[in-house]
Amino acid sequence: DSEGQRANASHLVSAVKRVGNQRLFPPFVKLINIELAEEAKDREYREQWHADGRKPEPIRHMVGYGPIYRQALAPFSGDQVRDFLISVLDNPGFGIDAAFELRRFGTARELDKPGQFAGTRSKYDRLREARSIRAKTQPPTSVVAGELFKRIESLLKSGTDADRTRAAAFATAAVQMDYGNHFPLVVAAIEAQPRPKSSYGLLEVISSLGLPLEAPWVRRGFDDELAEYNKAKWHNQNDFWVLRRWIE
Repeated sequence: DSEGQRANASHLVSAVKRVGNQRLFPPFVKLINIELAEEAKDREYREQWHADGRKPEPIRHMVGYGPIYRQALAPFSGDQVRDFLISVLDNPGFGIDAAFELRRFGTARELDKPGQFAGTRSKYDRLREARSIRAKTQPPTSVVAGELFKRIESLLKSGTDADRTRAAAFATAAVQMDYGNHFPLVVAAIEAQPRPKSSYGLLEVISSLGLPLEAPWVRRGFDDELAEYNKAKWHNQNDFWVLRRWIE
């Protein structure tokens, strides 16, 4: 059945990642196309039961394997990988994952790895260094970043909350590339957020890169988060973290 094929394809992709041979990229594309087709069926099914106002019948597992496919992209490089990722940017299910994978193709800078600086130096040292680097260099917009900014501009013009949220996700990836003179579009994505608290990830990236971070953006996010926090009838001591991160 299709669900069994979907699960088997995800297992094969995990094996492809372990081998890590560039020649396996075409088979990888065939496997991810199976997943994207199944995700499209999931979306159609959800839209149908939302439109009917009924609870979904358990006829589809609707378990996505997108993270497995994104992780499996790590060993692959080159123009064919870049071009494939650009080609799926408009995919509703995998487009944002593709945008973040494209970061390595959109800048000559070395991207920070998770935990790379843990225990070595403070975030303030990193921030000072980032500001110094940004002050000295301003590379032109890379081809990959340009593809993202085209989509950000289009999404912001559409006016729907879902598209504005997607624009902010693309902006989070694009601002980590060589963005040239496109920072105003990043600002527009922040200010267009339907839920300001959802812009936290983008603001955190901007801060870590030493880019200008406006107090009103942070205040809007904090106020939105606080309003949500105050709706809860009770809290444990760890719940304050969602507010503390904005203060920091």
